Amino acid sequence: MNEDKLYEFQIPDNVLDSKRVFGFRPRNWIEGIICAGIVGFIIAAIPFVLRVKLIFMVCLCGPILLLNLVGIKDQSVFEAIMIFRQALANKGEYHLRSANHEERYKSGRMAQSVNGIGNGDSAADKVAEFVKAKYEEFKERRA
Repeated sequence: MNEDKLYEFQIPDNVLDSKRVFGFRPRNWIEGIICAGIVGFIIAAIPFVLRVKLIFMVCLCGPILLLNLVGIKDQSVFEAIMIFRQALANKGEYHLRSANHEERYKSGRMAQSVNGIGNGDSAADKVAEFVKAKYEEFKERRA
């Protein structure tokens, strides 16, 4: 009973269709090679002994390439930097509307309420009226 059994395994079609090179996206490879190349050319231009240049290249270009390959949260480094810059540019202040700024609320830009009706039926409008009433009551007590 010494039978040689052939084991057959089905390879899914999408295994070879992956658009990754050694597990990393091509964009990350390109950015990594460009960044490491720039640093490598700068180091090559420095007038040191060849051995020192090679040590610097290995110590600097290798980590730069690896950092670009891994990326930040499954994005390339430059994608992450651009998203971060865009987030900083679009950052706004979010706060509750003050009772003193009712005329600004009534302007055309902010005329609609949270649910889009703008006639005072939304929860935000009710909260704003409640806060305004409490603020007026507080001002009367202080006076």
